Amino acid sequence: MMQIEEQRFLFLYTRLPEYFYQCILQLVQRNGGQAKALIYCYPKDANAPYELSSLNGNITVCTKEQLDLQAIAEFNPSLIYIAGWGDKTYNRIASSFGGSIPVIIGMDNPWKGTIRQRIASIVGRLWLKKMATFIWIPGYPQFEFGRRLGFHPSRILKGLYCADVEPYESLPVTFHKRILFVGRLVDFKRPDWVLEAFSNIIKQYPALADWKLTLVGNGPMEKELRARYGQIPQIEFVPFVQPNLLPAYYESAGVFCLPSDNEHWGVVVHEAASAGLSLLLSDTCGAATEFLIPTFNGLIFKSLSSSDFQNRLFQLLSLPESELLEMGKNSRIIARRVNKEMWVSTILGSLENKS
Repeated sequence: MMQIEEQRFLFLYTRLPEYFYQCILQLVQRNGGQAKALIYCYPKDANAPYELSSLNGNITVCTKEQLDLQAIAEFNPSLIYIAGWGDKTYNRIASSFGGSIPVIIGMDNPWKGTIRQRIASIVGRLWLKKMATFIWIPGYPQFEFGRRLGFHPSRILKGLYCADVEPYESLPVTFHKRILFVGRLVDFKRPDWVLEAFSNIIKQYPALADWKLTLVGNGPMEKELRARYGQIPQIEFVPFVQPNLLPAYYESAGVFCLPSDNEHWGVVVHEAASAGLSLLLSDTCGAATEFLIPTFNGLIFKSLSSSDFQNRLFQLLSLPESELLEMGKNSRIIARRVNKEMWVSTILGSLENKS
């Protein structure tokens, strides 16, 4: 195997979140910290303006506008990771290495059998496999798509998304009558469902009126939602906060809720499980397949039914505190299924299995 000090990793990313950067940081720190990483990424999303922490001299982060082909050639990567295949510039860079080094394509699209996906699976077999050695997916919902793109199961890597769980694992598993939503306030994440269901429940069932709801995040729905629900004393809106400040919000909650329609994965679910919260997720949330066992550490609702969502939320809030606390402890157990050590080992293992 190549000595660790010789390893150089090129990441061609879209918008780089803190949790992915932390995985790269652990990669370069493995075995003495002599490996290097070069990252090109898109500008920050205004609704999720992550600031990277724990900056490391062995990691160079550049915007895509700073992309320099000569610098990449001089960097001489041992491996390339490319986020998807939608960026033609990134695709050309990966293809230019002509199979001489491992190229990993990240993909989080679940297989739905749409016409577009069926066309992609035919076209992808013709050129994706020529460009990429492996396809890396978060979990089970994406496996079928990877297979249909022509990748053998041994070339479909799992565990692409891993939360930076250490700050959450250190939190005490305690119980608080607070529901937490963390995410952009956009239509498909359906923060309005959480607000409507919660406001209905505390009106109809006064015994549950001591519960609170906190929504953390920015987005185009914020003004409308604040106008409609901001006067309810049990509801709190918190603007986007940097990842290092999030653990305090998880620690103050007992239930984590993500009612998204078509959530490809949801790293916040991993964070919530690591923090020891019970979970309420839609049946289209990809991360639910990894981190939620119904009735063991939370509940799943039918994503097309707002009434089922409200019923499941009421069911959770009506449970004895001891049961919700036990669910939270179970969440933390399940959260350990995915960790940064495995993420790093997946990258390094692809160097060994590149042929």
